[in-house]
Amino acid sequence: MIDTELQLFAADVRQLKEYVKVGHLMAQTAAKELNKIDEALGTKEREQFGGKLKDSVTQLVHMNYNLHDSFEAYKETSKQIKDRAAASAEGDEEEEEFDPMEGEQMFDATFDTIHAKTPTNVQNDVNVKAFETALGLTQQRQSMGDEELQVQESAITSIPKDPCTQAPIEYPVKNTVCGHIYDRVGIEGYLTQKGTRKARCPTIGCVNKDVQRAHLVDDTEMVNLIHRLKNSS
Repeated sequence: MIDTELQLFAADVRQLKEYVKVGHLMAQTAAKELNKIDEALGTKEREQFGGKLKDSVTQLVHMNYNLHDSFEAYKETSKQIKDRAAASAEGDEEEEEFDPMEGEQMFDATFDTIHAKTPTNVQNDVNVKAFETALGLTQQRQSMGDEELQVQESAITSIPKDPCTQAPIEYPVKNTVCGHIYDRVGIEGYLTQKGTRKARCPTIGCVNKDVQRAHLVDDTEMVNLIHRLKNSS
């Protein structure tokens, strides 16, 4: 029963995390658009719009942290309940009816312990950094002119496929170590499947043998390219 509930809870958490990812992508796209119309806005208006967008991004980051901590707390609480039941069975003791209120208290205590280790300063979060990059000049546009970038993009005539699933990329993320691009859902599934083992970059021929979630950042340039390709088809 507990395992079934845990699976259902995990599915709900994964779905909510997908909504959070979409929210980040939308915020980055809005930041890019705001950056494009910068000349039509005064400095004060741009700061106001940018500040509100960043507040939303920060809230999304905290929501993602809370979802992660809630799932970890639920797993730990479930383990504690099962361990107690197993100990009772081994001792030939009559199993007491479990009090849901006690389970709720166990969850709250476990969540507080886990959440206390979660960073409160989210400025170094990859999604916050990606948003700030989108709001200003991206690193890619700093290192090359707009014309050169447009030539590169024009060579791509179809939506790139995720190397993990071979499906068209929807939520592109870039590996800051090797530069390869994946779909967020595809690479997350790939890393989850690897567990504690080191994960080689799934792009054929890549020498990167240690893909980590900390190395993944949302690729706002690819987001815009995918949108243009969808609109032109």
